[in-house]
Parts: sequence; structure tokens; C-alpha cells
Amino acid sequence: MSLEEDAQGVFEALMWANESRDEPFEISQYDLDVIQKVIKECLLEGFTRIETIRYTRCLEHYNPELEEDIALRRMSKIREVVETRTGRKHAKRM
Repeated sequence: MSLEEDAQGVFEALMWANESRDEPFEISQYDLDVIQKVIKECLLEGFTRIETIRYTRCLEHYNPELEEDIALRRMSKIREVVETRTGRKHAKRM
């Protein structure tokens, strides 16, 4: 599967999860663009699709209700798992 296909699959899963909520988040076009960019970056860095979904769900662009300290802690833990599995450090983002 190509990067574009993988990224599209992750994006669609995230949008489905949002639309399945009782009260879906309003996501602007800017936020959608940021989400798609982060998805591609994660996949390029060796994140699995599940890790990418878990990481992206912590972004305030996707989930504005998640407290920042909780989001950052979750993102850090996901990144640690990826770094342990891949054996390399990744650039911090957002």
C-alpha cells in the first residue's frame, strides 16, 4: 500500500470516529489540512496505522476538548513506543 493510500485510510478512520460521536467536533479546513500533514509525517517516521490514529486523536486540531497536558503525555508515550520499536529518535512536533 502506498503512503497516500495508507494516509487516506487513517484519515477516513479518524473522520468516521468523529462522525460517530454523539456530538462530533467541528473541524475546519485548516485543521483537516494539519491532521492530514501529521498523518503523513507519522507514517513516514515509522508509526503504524494504529499508532498514527492514537497520536492524531490527541491533536487539538482533532480533539479540542482534550486537556493539553493529557494530550502531550499521551503523545509522548506513543512516540516512546514508536522510538523503542524503530530504534530511532523522531523529531518532536506540535
